[in-house]
Amino acid sequence: MTWISGFSSERTWSREKITALVSDELKICMFIFSLTGVCLRGMFLIRSDLGEFCGSSFLFAVLIFFLFYTGLSRLFEVFAGRVSASLVAVLPAFVLFFLVRDIDSMPYLQMAVITAAVLRLLMNFVPFREKVVLVGTLLLTVAAVALRFGFGPFYEDSRGETALFVCLFVLMLSGLQYLIPERSGEPFPFSFFAVMAIIIILIPAREAPINWKPVLEVGERIANGVEVACSNVYYLTSGVFGKNKYVAGYSSLKESGGSITGRSKTELILRPKSQTYVLYKDKETLQLMKRRKAVYLTGGKGIDKERAVEFLTLLYRAEVTDEMAKTFSQKVGLDIEYAYVRTKDEITPVFAIDLTTNGRNLKSGRSDTDHKKGYTINSVYLDVDYASPYFIALVKNADSAPKSNISYEELCDYARRMYSFNLAAVVTKEEYEKLADSDQVYGANCEEYLDTTGYSDRLRELAKTLTEGLDNDYDKCRVIEEYLRQYPYSTQLTDSEPQDMNTAEGMSTLAEDFLFHAGKGYCVHYASSMVMLLRLSGIPARCDAGYNYLYPFEEQEEFEVSGTRAHTWPEAFIKDAGWIPFEPTSAYTSYQDRAWNMEMKQPQSDKGMTYEEDYDSLSVPDIVELVPDLAEEVVEEDDNKEIFTLVRIAVIVVLSVLLLYVLVLVGTALVKDAVYRKSSYGGKLRTDVELIKKDIRKHSDEFFDRGFLSDYADRAPQEFRESVSEIFGLYYKIEYGKNKEAALTEQDSLHVRDVRKQLHESYRKNKKKVS
Repeated sequence: MTWISGFSSERTWSREKITALVSDELKICMFIFSLTGVCLRGMFLIRSDLGEFCGSSFLFAVLIFFLFYTGLSRLFEVFAGRVSASLVAVLPAFVLFFLVRDIDSMPYLQMAVITAAVLRLLMNFVPFREKVVLVGTLLLTVAAVALRFGFGPFYEDSRGETALFVCLFVLMLSGLQYLIPERSGEPFPFSFFAVMAIIIILIPAREAPINWKPVLEVGERIANGVEVACSNVYYLTSGVFGKNKYVAGYSSLKESGGSITGRSKTELILRPKSQTYVLYKDKETLQLMKRRKAVYLTGGKGIDKERAVEFLTLLYRAEVTDEMAKTFSQKVGLDIEYAYVRTKDEITPVFAIDLTTNGRNLKSGRSDTDHKKGYTINSVYLDVDYASPYFIALVKNADSAPKSNISYEELCDYARRMYSFNLAAVVTKEEYEKLADSDQVYGANCEEYLDTTGYSDRLRELAKTLTEGLDNDYDKCRVIEEYLRQYPYSTQLTDSEPQDMNTAEGMSTLAEDFLFHAGKGYCVHYASSMVMLLRLSGIPARCDAGYNYLYPFEEQEEFEVSGTRAHTWPEAFIKDAGWIPFEPTSAYTSYQDRAWNMEMKQPQSDKGMTYEEDYDSLSVPDIVELVPDLAEEVVEEDDNKEIFTLVRIAVIVVLSVLLLYVLVLVGTALVKDAVYRKSSYGGKLRTDVELIKKDIRKHSDEFFDRGFLSDYADRAPQEFRESVSEIFGLYYKIEYGKNKEAALTEQDSLHVRDVRKQLHESYRKNKKKVS
């Protein structure tokens, strides 16, 4: 049945109109998809901490919610005005915003809900929408091509990028036909281009890629210039909008323990002065193997005098020779340049022994002002293989080594012979005497590093279970480290309360939540848990913060360290050995996985130390045995929880839409009724005539509206034709007569209303009989 409007103000939906409407909405959706993708890419280049909102998943989520609001808008538009329908259609966004927050695996959904709602409203009320889409498509295409060639792929997966460029290509083709002057014939409908888009997506990509190198080189030069300019402007103005806009992970231990977002902006540039890998021979295959090194960077400490004295004292008492020391330690040079990081801290490698900048020595770990981009520190540090069996043997036997007093001069001479290291330039004789005094080492900091405030009986019981039967502090550390590495790594922890890692109570809370409730976490939770378990086992422990950077296999002159490498790790104080770092975070390679595997030609064994250490021989309890509600069960519960959450959200949304539909339907009817009652006799007559026409049209087959009311009268039921003709006569009289509405009386108005109601009731009864 096709209806073509004449004098009727009633909405009539022809097949052509529906097709045109669908095509128009499809074009709008493709434009919004392209606009969102290009804008997100640009925002990500400026603010790299927006990573979770700049992927394909977020882009498609915005599109889905946009389509949802579009469907609601068209649904409500059937019986409500366009403005009212547009506003009502986005009301479910308020419900969705609070419902989707429980989906931990998709933290971007809340932002997608709001973004889609705002975009839907803008597209409903933007003037000259066709021209906006046409001009916007041209600008977006230029921007997308520049971003793609200048900064590489938009997303890690190709789905979002492929869809984005297909949409832009189709929109461009559709728009160009309106820009070509003196075009002949009607323009192609947008549905034609939509089919073209589907065909393009289905066509398999060629195996050999097109050689875009010349174009890329030009685009790269242009984009690099733009990126540097924009980044410099943003960096220089970042302090205006908030204190410490770029804050590295090492800046403090005041971590909340909640969800975090990786910051992929380059914060440091490293220029090592030696190889970033070690070569060793595999014992089984006898092949030469390459293993990457890692560097830990920390801030605010400067030269680590305490660690230097402890380390050298450990080696001196064990009479370690130069040959043995080379198997687990070496002096390394490293230049560190500040990029997009704003801090007063001097960021240096752990175990730094020499620090200079612009030819002057750094005496402190902090400066009075923030360092600017380009600030460079020239550092020298001792790189130690903490997984070397030789070093482990030294640590485990440290308390049995002779405790003879070592003079300042003897230790300085030993440092010079072992590492060509001038200890006297770093540690004065007075400082050495304080550090060498065991009472200072074990007394001054003992209470602080053994503080267990806030621990629970369950945490204490876990520490006892893990270390029971072990009489060596190092073995206790290793068992706790391996136990924690069984926990899954996750940065999405929406239920965690903010905690201060500078306090034992804060670390206890983080440990409790990680070990017994969430069952997952990131470096903050691993480090806090290990520190508290060590302290409850009687071992002094602390957290350190900064960066962990694992060098790639490729040899380069410089390496970029982004904010995603910010890290926190624990250190334990082993008696007579000093502070030893550990890596319990499962997402990072352990020291054992980065072991140098260096061996001495003739092992030094006159001290009765055992150098062969079997890491696998350590008995590490499984998580499930101690805490049955964690580990894999937590993952399964989380999956079931999210499925249940999705079902619950779907049900609530459907019910909300139905309720909203009923409210709008009832509200519209009440408003129309109120308007009808307050209208003049002429206004009521016009409304009644439209409703009579609607009923006749609805129950007539293949009705063609020529614009004559007599056609409607002829289609009316036999018993109502005379009455309907009289009503149409009154309508013509007020529309074209001289006195217009003055000719109508209240009795006429009531008669017209009664006829309209009787006609509607007649149609309703006939419909029931037929059914």
